[in-house]
Amino acid sequence: MEILVIGGSRFVGPLLIEELIKKGHRITVFNRGQIKVDYPDGVIFIKGDRNSIFGIKKHFDAVIDMCAYNGEQTGKALKELSFDFFLNFGTAASYQKPDKFPLTEKSPIGEWQLWGGYNKYSERT
Repeated sequence: MEILVIGGSRFVGPLLIEELIKKGHRITVFNRGQIKVDYPDGVIFIKGDRNSIFGIKKHFDAVIDMCAYNGEQTGKALKELSFDFFLNFGTAASYQKPDKFPLTEKSPIGEWQLWGGYNKYSERT
């Protein structure tokens, strides 16, 4: 399969990419390139900002979005990219420290000291 990974430079992202390659998938990664990652041979890297424009004309069998913080970012990806399947890969680090569990999509987004600087939301995410 041709798979586009949006984000994918930290935490589970590199492990996911490695596993997808082991399964024989062809991987393209799209992110801002702010974190140095040595992607395996054959991985295509596209530097860009999801809050600007994707500018990717290629059709993918699947898109795996590792870094959408809100519905607007997901909607933009759904509108601008060409694909058969879309997977939004979320993280508890997107949310403020809760008073109770479980977290839901309606839980407030924000900082939680447990995650250090990883979850500091900005409009440039």
